[in-house]
Amino acid sequence: MKKLIFLIALSFSIIVSGQDRFEKMDQYLTYLYENNKFMGSLCIREGENVVFSKAYGFSDVENKITADRLTTYKIGSISKTFTAVMIMQLIEEKKLRLESKLTKFFPKVKKADSISVADLLYQRTGIPDFVNHDSITSKELKTLNLKEAIYQKIAKYDSRFNPGSQFEYSNSNYFLLGGIIEKITKKSFAENLEERIVKKADLKSTYYKPDTTDTRNKESYSYSYDGEWKLYPNGTTTLPSLPVELFQTLPT
Repeated sequence: MKKLIFLIALSFSIIVSGQDRFEKMDQYLTYLYENNKFMGSLCIREGENVVFSKAYGFSDVENKITADRLTTYKIGSISKTFTAVMIMQLIEEKKLRLESKLTKFFPKVKKADSISVADLLYQRTGIPDFVNHDSITSKELKTLNLKEAIYQKIAKYDSRFNPGSQFEYSNSNYFLLGGIIEKITKKSFAENLEERIVKKADLKSTYYKPDTTDTRNKESYSYSYDGEWKLYPNGTTTLPSLPVELFQTLPT
């Protein structure tokens, strides 16, 4: 009997402790939101159960549209994970090798004959980052073929170091990997994403968004705070082959 009472008491203390953990987490995120340090959503799943799910702030600040559990967000560079998975699928299918050189796909890139697919994946190419080191200009954004304009931009860069000699984060690497996927499969990045990952994993709210954000479809704009919440650059558009998928962070 004592053992049973002890087990019940222990179970109750664990439940209370878990609830207290989520309450503190909610209080902290609420504090951050109220002090303009955070807007977004958090979902925690333990096993098959969602144990915490809450949204904070707005999906559209200007029109005062609040975020909720169905709001979808641009996942930015988490997209690279999807790109890497599809590259590895092509390697498993014997359509590509980690040792394959970039010159086979993009011969105009400097030192392409020394850059391998592995170097691109591991960010060890020496190719400058077209997003952070040399941002896309308004003129380039207006071009009819933005994807080709970015390829040409990357091809003009001088290498920052010899391929494989060091690490440096560069969006250019994964933009080129997206191009390799398209060249091998003869399909768009969006089609590959849908067929190779979304359908196979039965992802209900992960998709490639080639056009503007639509808050009517529960999509959230991206913001940064500078005295007020401001629409983040490229907050309404995305770049081809560098997808900003929208991911439902709060599953039911």
